[in-house]
Amino acid sequence: MIRRNGKWFGFLAAALAFFAAAGAQEPAQVRGRGILRQLESSLVDVHYHLRYNDRGEAPQSIGVYCAGCRTFHDSDLGALLAERRDLVLNGFLVTPDTVLAPDVMLAPDGYDAITVRFGKAETKAQLEAYYPEYGAVRLRLAKPLAGTKVLQFDGDRTKKLYTFQRVMEDGKWMTQTVPFSADSSIYMPEIDRASAAAPGNTLLIDGDGKPAALLMNNNELTENMSLFESWTKWPEVKAEVWNEQLAKLETHLKKSVFPVTLYLRDIRLSRRDKIQGENADANEIDTVGMLLPDGRFFLPILLTPAITARVERVTIRTPKGDRKAELVGFLKNFGGVVLKPESSFTPPAVAPGCASFAEYLGQTIWGGSLRVFGRRVSVAVFSDVLFGADRGFANREFALSMKRGARQANILFAPDGRLLALEAGVRAFNFKRRFALLGAEELMKLLADPREFIPFAAMTNRPDDVGFLGIEYQNLTPELAQSEDIAEITGNGKAGLLISYVYPNSPAAKLGLKPGDVLLKLFALNGGSPIVFTGSEFKAPENIVFPWDKLDNIPERFYDEIPEPWPGIRDPVNRLLTNIGIGNPAELLVIRRGKLLRMPFKIAAAPDYFEVAPEYRSKALGITVSDITFEVRRHFRM
Repeated sequence: MIRRNGKWFGFLAAALAFFAAAGAQEPAQVRGRGILRQLESSLVDVHYHLRYNDRGEAPQSIGVYCAGCRTFHDSDLGALLAERRDLVLNGFLVTPDTVLAPDVMLAPDGYDAITVRFGKAETKAQLEAYYPEYGAVRLRLAKPLAGTKVLQFDGDRTKKLYTFQRVMEDGKWMTQTVPFSADSSIYMPEIDRASAAAPGNTLLIDGDGKPAALLMNNNELTENMSLFESWTKWPEVKAEVWNEQLAKLETHLKKSVFPVTLYLRDIRLSRRDKIQGENADANEIDTVGMLLPDGRFFLPILLTPAITARVERVTIRTPKGDRKAELVGFLKNFGGVVLKPESSFTPPAVAPGCASFAEYLGQTIWGGSLRVFGRRVSVAVFSDVLFGADRGFANREFALSMKRGARQANILFAPDGRLLALEAGVRAFNFKRRFALLGAEELMKLLADPREFIPFAAMTNRPDDVGFLGIEYQNLTPELAQSEDIAEITGNGKAGLLISYVYPNSPAAKLGLKPGDVLLKLFALNGGSPIVFTGSEFKAPENIVFPWDKLDNIPERFYDEIPEPWPGIRDPVNRLLTNIGIGNPAELLVIRRGKLLRMPFKIAAAPDYFEVAPEYRSKALGITVSDITFEVRRHFRM
């Protein structure tokens, strides 16, 4: 439906030639309201009476393409519903009881009825057929509308042509007529598929105002399409067949996707961490699982290294009961986990195979929304448009679909049911772009590549490991930044962490960091934007003032809530390093005496800290003791 760059073929080359040759003076009758008066008896108003679906969600629409501003109007149907307005589209009367209208990808559950109006006359209409390649639908009127006239395509195609468009803008009809010329650009990004620009949602007319061609909600022509093809020859899909395909895919998805629960072991937090609001995260993660065409059971979920290390067991929820599964491995750079279900579990594959983007760019496809709610997966299927393919993270190809909103697609299928794309977030930390629909063919390549698909056994970090730099720090202030002459570099002290202490033999000590250095940025070398150490996000740990001199007056039942006197090691910097992943490469940008230094390093785990230090409990003495760890030694100046 959306223009995609392509290669001009013969019919377009010929069109260019005669459009370039035809340079006649624009006739006066084309200007002003004259052309509208000539055509208005063949133009009708198509009203979709919108409604919220059973979930209370507003329906989704790709909107109507406007050739003037090259954007889509009325794609936000929630705004129309809130104002109790219909979605109103322009329609062309092609027989006394047949109207062609733009296909805006509105699902049947998104409206109660369709009516067609001309002046004061009105009649009900039934959606009869879809034209996926041309972005059109055919409506059958309950009765002809008085005063209308069937559109006759008798314009002279050999003369200079003009585009006529009528679109709803801010509740009012807007019409425009401009000279038409073929797009002179030539593109060849795909050798097996060619396309070229066309005037979307327009009627082509000759200099006398007679219609010569019609193109609906589509501004792209491929080599098998003709600008002047009669609408009676457009490839069509009957509405009942279309809806049956949608229902069939939705039924299949409900049988081939399953809720999956990952159970996580607890992490050990200090009392100070708990009092300061540190969150141990959930103990369970619910996601969706499916069998891919290659036979792997796949979870499209992005787990951090810290979370992956905490996974204790995995359960697949099926209609016949829970099934155990083992983690086999995960994608190194994308969100994806492969499971090995117990042998008695043989679900149907989510799709019979994978399809290439090049086959369906610019065309109608099926989008699926898979949402997990505990032991249940909510499945919704709708028509969508594959309007582009983006070369994204790690040079992989991602799909761009049109629909957005409550039912945004996280899985895409070709019209024949093959898998086109699947949601797979990028593992890079601080990644800004949100193209998450990884091509199915790309996914298959990643899973087959031992450099990209990492066995679960390779995750050797202990669940309680914490990324560790080995510093204590304080936030900069405007006064500190100005006194150190680094106000310009640090945004007058808004960014930057001033190191106050470096632990001996720590990663920071081995890097050569010193008290007085200022941490400005961190680069996670597996991708993503640099992380700026801003004071608002990386507040220095605050010591909780505890009335130790009144310890004897505290009731014994509160002893377990008394915080440790030393600060915990899960400060904001160490939490960041833990999330990026122990063992991953990174680089610090440091200010030292006004100069910028770049320091590459590998994220290391902290040595044993108080919460995980080995303990010894003496029943005879009634005490529990543990090794003195590095942060305890620091607190007591040992």
